[in-house]
Formats: sequence, C-alpha cells, structure tokens
Amino acid sequence: MKVYRIARSAYIEDLSGTGARLYGGRWNHKGTSIVYTSKNRALATVEYLVHVSLAILPTDLSLGR
Repeated sequence: MKVYRIARSAYIEDLSGTGARLYGGRWNHKGTSIVYTSKNRALATVEYLVHVSLAILPTDLSLGR
C-alpha cells in the first residue's frame, strides 16, 4: 500500500508521530502519536491546505510516500 503526506522537508522522513503527540491534531488528542497520510497526492495536498493559513504557507514543503 502506498500512502502520501505533505510535511516540511526536515520532517518528511519522520514517521514517529511525535508532532501530533506533542500538539494534538485533527483526529488525535495531545499525547497520542499519529502520522496523517492520504491515499493519493491530490488528497494529501487538499488535506494540508485546509489546515494551514495561506498567508504563512511554508516554502520548504515535501511530498512523501
């Protein structure tokens, strides 16, 4: 199975779920590790963009699979 995710380049290989555990997320509470992925590139892009301000969109994003 291939899954995709968009993250800052420094964290694209990190699949530990630490960021979600530290800060919480859309589908998890603080304290629970999770890695958010999508079944295709388009969905990964949409999922990322609906949760970030376009005014402060990071310039160092990467697509991982």
